[in-house]
Amino acid sequence: MRPRKKFSRFLLAILLLFESLSLSSIVGCLYILQARTMERDFRHKTELRQVETSIFLRNRIERLRGKLHDISTSNTIRVSLMLDVESQISEILNSRFGPSNGAYFFIREAGKSEFIPHLPEQFLAIKGDILAFKEISQQGPVKFQKTRSGHYMAIFSIPVKRRLETLGTAYLVYDLSSDQAFWSHMKLFPHASLLSLEGSHLVNLATGLKELVLEKPEAIEDCATINGKFIMPLKDFPGFFYCVSSEPLRHAKRNLMALLLVLCAGVFMLTVVLSFIITQKVSRPLEDISAQAVEVARNPSTVRIDDKGVGYLEFQDMVKAFNDLLAALMAAKEKLKEKAKEKLQESEDRYQKTFDASPLSITTLTLNDARFIEVNDAFCKLSGYSRREAIGRTVFDLNLFADPGEGKGYMKVLRLEGEVTNVELDFRVKDGRIVTGLVSARRLRYAGKDCMVVLVSDITQQKKAQKERKNLEAQLRQAQKMEAIGTLAGGVAHDFRNILQAIMGYSEIIMLSLKKGEKFWDEIIEIQRAAKRASELTQQLLTFSRKVESHLRPVDLNQEIRQAAKLLSRTIPKTINIELHLLEELDKVNADPAQIEQVLLNLGINAKDAMPEGGRLIVETNNIILDKNYCNSHVGARPGKYVLLTVTDTGKGMDKETLDHIFEPFYTTKDRGKGTGLGLAMVYGIVKNHNGYITCYSEPGLGTSFKIYLPVFEYGEDLWDEVNEATKDMPMGSAETLLVIDDDESILTIAQRALHKFNYNVLTATDGNEALKIYKKAPRGIDLIILDYMMPGIDGMAVLDKIFEINPEAKVIMASGYPLPQDRGKRVNDRIRGFLKKPFSIEEMLTQVRAIIDAP
Repeated sequence: MRPRKKFSRFLLAILLLFESLSLSSIVGCLYILQARTMERDFRHKTELRQVETSIFLRNRIERLRGKLHDISTSNTIRVSLMLDVESQISEILNSRFGPSNGAYFFIREAGKSEFIPHLPEQFLAIKGDILAFKEISQQGPVKFQKTRSGHYMAIFSIPVKRRLETLGTAYLVYDLSSDQAFWSHMKLFPHASLLSLEGSHLVNLATGLKELVLEKPEAIEDCATINGKFIMPLKDFPGFFYCVSSEPLRHAKRNLMALLLVLCAGVFMLTVVLSFIITQKVSRPLEDISAQAVEVARNPSTVRIDDKGVGYLEFQDMVKAFNDLLAALMAAKEKLKEKAKEKLQESEDRYQKTFDASPLSITTLTLNDARFIEVNDAFCKLSGYSRREAIGRTVFDLNLFADPGEGKGYMKVLRLEGEVTNVELDFRVKDGRIVTGLVSARRLRYAGKDCMVVLVSDITQQKKAQKERKNLEAQLRQAQKMEAIGTLAGGVAHDFRNILQAIMGYSEIIMLSLKKGEKFWDEIIEIQRAAKRASELTQQLLTFSRKVESHLRPVDLNQEIRQAAKLLSRTIPKTINIELHLLEELDKVNADPAQIEQVLLNLGINAKDAMPEGGRLIVETNNIILDKNYCNSHVGARPGKYVLLTVTDTGKGMDKETLDHIFEPFYTTKDRGKGTGLGLAMVYGIVKNHNGYITCYSEPGLGTSFKIYLPVFEYGEDLWDEVNEATKDMPMGSAETLLVIDDDESILTIAQRALHKFNYNVLTATDGNEALKIYKKAPRGIDLIILDYMMPGIDGMAVLDKIFEINPEAKVIMASGYPLPQDRGKRVNDRIRGFLKKPFSIEEMLTQVRAIIDAP
């Protein structure tokens, strides 16, 4: 929580801060301006003193040079030089121009190297320089040089002439270090000194000490500040610098700063007093208003701020505005309270409607023990429990979890992680059913308690659909695999049959050239036996691949079962009891009796092998209707009426792996040499060839049950209802005459009734001889023939040949329950106009009849 601050303190602090910053800024600016002025004045004074020093030294040298000029023009000196009177010259120089303040005058006679008077000892070291010196001009800068003794000297000379003759040279040697007049002048300026440049050092001429080091002496052209000293070149004297310490300037600045600080402190104290007074004047009314505002906050409905003690107009206006605002707020508060009540009621109603209308089960439960607080209609519909039954009880009281341990596990996860998303759980509803729900849950605070809101979507049907889809996919894969295996088996059997034909043919040719008992006779016999066994195996493969002839006709399945049961009772052990549960009013099926018998025998033998210790073989029949829902979930099944043949044994059963392969050719679980693995493959091929459907259910130790669905052979009123619906838009005939030839009376009856219904005249024959007699009477009067390929006596191929002998233009439709043999197929196809594959629909028959009659 932020600390509370008083406005009076804040205002005082702001005023003091403002004054402090203002005074600091003013003092700083004043100091900077004044300091710059003082520095500029100090620099100017220093420059003036430098000029004064330069002028003083220049004047001093000019006066000495004037004396040197007087010496060079003195007639006494000239005469003395002409007369070579050295003593007189020396006397004159000592008396009138003797050494004074570092100035020394000498004369050297022309052609001689000695000076008059003689050089003092301190000048002997620069004698050579004096002799070599020749003054070029009286004007220009004066250059000093340092002697070994540390003195700085300047040399001047002037010739002494008589007309054009040079009698000698007058010399002036000026020792600046010994010029007391000059140094007395320098003492007039405290902190000033004269420096000489020696290499990179500046040496004090007065003390001879090195004071400063210059990295770039040539950079000092006007004035420079180095180590707190102002340095500037001494005008007209190269190598000399005028130096003044900046200590007086710094002292003056310190005095200025002290003065300004004293003034600032005085002003600041005055400001503190004034600020305190201002703060009190402003803060007291505010504190009074604040105290009253606190009371208003405690009881806003009755208390108002009193402005009697507020003396300032602005504060009075503020109090009035505050009271007006408070009154408006109270009025608005009442309105908002009413609106909030209405909105809350609307929200609760809307929430309750949404809650109850949700298609998902929504419940609110306590987090600790999963006790129902609130449930919606979807929950009641899904669980079967009413609100009164659920609220106040826990999920465990209602036994809702199909697996309580799993439910407790997810409850624990929810308590730890606070959320569970899209979890599939099985629930047990009130009527005992198990439903699958997709559960999402989240923790929340509800009525001051830790709770959870749980959403459940019923996905029972989805899971069921997924399971059915997977089953269908598996069935489809199995059907496709069986189709592929059948195609492969048929092709192999066809080629293998041709090979066997060659083996058997050549073996018979060999036998014709041998006599019984001769060498290789027995071997040839064994070859023929093996070839016959291989031929039988080939026939089984062809049966599986549905490439064998089927003689279909209406069959009473119960009769075929009873005959097969007699054969099985003599074949299988007595320890196996055959039980028949046959429906007496069983519909007929369109089937090949021999192949049906083969199915029953193969299933019986398979059951015998599964019950080596004995058991029960149960055969049942029933009428059944497969609807679209069943067929949609079973690949290969088609809607319609069927006869259901169920063969069940109480043997050792099969596992799922075996069950997936039982209909595949050569797959067997028997020991080597005890089975070919083609028995159930033949059953599968025969059932499929009859447009049937077969399933098998088995579990290890529980036996095996085969269910075979064979289509019902229908020709009653129900059939004609279907025919009427399928053929209602078919064109009518024009009283054409048709001859229908088939050995099955039921087929003839159906064809005759259907063709009559569509205005055709129909003649029928049950065998080839009868058909040929009818056709010979009026071959041109018969417009179309429907001929069955397989008939007793004269078969369909022979009848076809006879018909074309009578009338080569005859129009014939061939009907058959199996493909035509390859050796006859081309000859038949070249003559017939159409082909009906049994069993065929009446719609298909009428369509071909109309099309062939109308064709030229």
